[in-house]
Formats: sequence, structure tokens, C-alpha cells
Amino acid sequence: MTNPPEGPQTTLPSPRKTRLTDGQALGVFGAWLVFRTVTQRIGIGAPKYLLADYPWVIPLLNNSFVLLIITGTGTAGRPGMLIATGLTSVFMSTIIGLVLYWAGWRFGARLAELSQRPGSPWAGIWNPKQIERAERWMDSWGIAVIVIARITEMFYLPVALVAGASEMRFRRFIVANTIGAVGFVSVWLWVGGLAQSRYPWLKDWFQDTYGPWALRIGLGLLIVLVLVFALGSRLDKNKKKDAGDEAAIDADPEPVIQRSGDASPPSLAGERHEVDPGPPQQPSAPS
Repeated sequence: MTNPPEGPQTTLPSPRKTRLTDGQALGVFGAWLVFRTVTQRIGIGAPKYLLADYPWVIPLLNNSFVLLIITGTGTAGRPGMLIATGLTSVFMSTIIGLVLYWAGWRFGARLAELSQRPGSPWAGIWNPKQIERAERWMDSWGIAVIVIARITEMFYLPVALVAGASEMRFRRFIVANTIGAVGFVSVWLWVGGLAQSRYPWLKDWFQDTYGPWALRIGLGLLIVLVLVFALGSRLDKNKKKDAGDEAAIDADPEPVIQRSGDASPPSLAGERHEVDPGPPQQPSAPS
């Protein structure tokens, strides 16, 4: 009977239990990205129809800093609309942050598992050493980085994904994201109100000129993106089909065609066939 080895034992982490499979989770995240892409393109042209009476709806469609500056020109001098717009913007920032945090948490563990396989392309992107480094970094600077990234909208996407993938404490993430969301909407609405006070014609320009053209350009770019994606998928399918046909042709042996007048049938590999020459021919008599 052998004794167990001495020393500390390494306990492998138990597999994470999730309600959705990898394919289902990826489909949900992809559907969210497509939905937000469509609403953002629609939100670009929203100031023409919503800036005068319903500016608080604009952040629900497009919560970027550009649209908040435009919305700020419509909430200047209207405290009620200003508060309502701020609340909807913070709400959308929270929803977006939760989705990105979930995506990082859900797919970060999967990438960590894939990086352990020999020759995995993810080994240099999300390996255990980088995960440990990201966890230490988020514990030390995570709140400040998330707040700054949310206010400035710079690198917020990768920061939120890394926060979820490194399993930053959820309460810390929510607090930092909320503080950043409040600062985000406050700064850019203030910039819009300041611009409107200096340039009174700016609101009408956004409604009558910028809005319609931005909507047309945004929808046009969306259509081009869909067409490019469909064309790329079609070319990829044709390429795979051609590769499969070539592999099938290479796998099939080339048929042996028997020429007319050939006395012997096509021979098989490793077989010898003897041809009967027939009765000997008598030499013809000289004339």
C-alpha cells in the first residue's frame, strides 16, 4: 500500500455552473450588440423629433457623449427635463455596464479554460498569469479606472469586460459604474447647456440639419455593414464548399477507361492477366 505524497495538495477549481450553454450565451450577447447598434443609429437622428419635448428619451436610444451634448442644448433652463435626462442616462449606463460585466464573467472563464490547451491561440491573451495580474490590478485601481473610463467613455468596453473576467467584486463594480455614470451625464449635459447659452442657434441646427443627415448616414452605414457581413458569410460558405469538393475529388480513385479494340480488360492492382493468342496462323501460299 503506497503512502500519499507529502506536501500541499493542489485543489482544482470546480467547473462553473451556468444556466446557458456557450452557444446560447454568445447568441444572447450578439443579439444585444445588434440591438444596441440599431438603436444607436436611430438615436443619431432622434434630436429632430425628441429634443424639443422629450429629450430624456434620447439617452435610451443613444447614450454617447455626443448625443448627451446635443441633448444638453435642449435641457438648458429646464430643470425637470435635465433631471429626467440624467436618470435615463444613468439607467442606460448601468444596463450597459451589467451586460459587459456579465459577458466578461461568462466568457472569461471559458477563455481561461481554452488557454490551457496545447497550442491554443488564447494562451497569450488570457492565461493564468494575466488573470492573476488583472485581479491584483482591479483590486488596487479598479474603482478609479472604471469611474474615469465611464466619464470619459475611453476604453470603457475593455475595462468592463476585464472587470467581469477577473471577477471583480460585484458591489465594487456597481458603485464605481454608478459614480462614473453620474459624472458622465453631468459633464456632458453641462457642456451642451454651456454651448447653447453661447450659441443660441445651436439647438435649431441640431434639430433641422444635423439630425436628418446623421440619421441617413447612420442607417446607410448600418445597411452597408449588413451587406458586407452577408457577403462575407456567402464567400466563406462557397470557399468551404469548394474545399470539400476538392477533398472529395482527391479521395476518389481515377476511373480506368478501356479503349476500343483493347483485348484485355482493365487490370487490377497486383493482378496479372494472360491473353490467349488463339490458334497459330498458316502462312499464305505464294501466288
